[in-house]
Amino acid sequence: MNVLCIDVGNTFTHIAVVKPDGVDEISKIQTREISMSGNRMAEVLDQLVSSSGIVGVSFCSVVPGIYPHLIKHLRIFTTRLFNLTAKTCIGMNIDYPDPNEIGQDRLANGVGAQAKYGTPSVVIDMGTAVTFDVVSGDRGYEGGVIAPGLNLMSNYLHEKTALLPQVHSKDWKTTSAVGKSTKEAIGIGCRRGFQGMVRSLLEPIKTELKERTKQDPKIVVTGGDTEFWESVGESSWIMDPHITHLGLYEAFKRWIESEQAKKT
Repeated sequence: MNVLCIDVGNTFTHIAVVKPDGVDEISKIQTREISMSGNRMAEVLDQLVSSSGIVGVSFCSVVPGIYPHLIKHLRIFTTRLFNLTAKTCIGMNIDYPDPNEIGQDRLANGVGAQAKYGTPSVVIDMGTAVTFDVVSGDRGYEGGVIAPGLNLMSNYLHEKTALLPQVHSKDWKTTSAVGKSTKEAIGIGCRRGFQGMVRSLLEPIKTELKERTKQDPKIVVTGGDTEFWESVGESSWIMDPHITHLGLYEAFKRWIESEQAKKT
């Protein structure tokens, strides 16, 4: 079963063809292009769908306003559309006061980790925001933490000050502890501050999970800023750039199986 899986993020939308043995093809467009008059979204969809033999589409979105535009594009290719939400999530309990508050991408991460790595797991998604999502065997999806991502840190300094410049990814890669320019200083502050923030947020989550479940949780890292973490991450951490799409695939499969069971 081949499924087109779409993760609509604040800045970028990642579109992948997912097959039973994993992610086969993936494309990235700017999210704002989905609602623009140009045909970039249609071109990407046509390219992926025409050669993949998909049976349907599974998607999640953290941009509510883009939903009608996305559906308009997708209905050209298939009527079997699945939107992963707290109401449509099957096979993963949700232990959360208001499940509708949970970002759809966070649910996809939870399902992906549950299906591929087992529980307990913590998924750290390093995008525009960095999110921590906790899934356990006794409670299912438990919630997590939301903090500013690396780009938000550097952009905020530039936007809220008169003299501090915009800092780009090349300025984050210095290995020095002391910056020799304003850009280097900001890069060091953002990158090392980001690393320290991630560690300090993760440790109490790991401690709490181990005390309750008697197991060390799997730590799964994904998202656009993973490249700035790989060299300093723990060796036991799992770098999985496709966990969101794999979660969308698994959620779609469970939905299909549930629909088929209702007919028998």
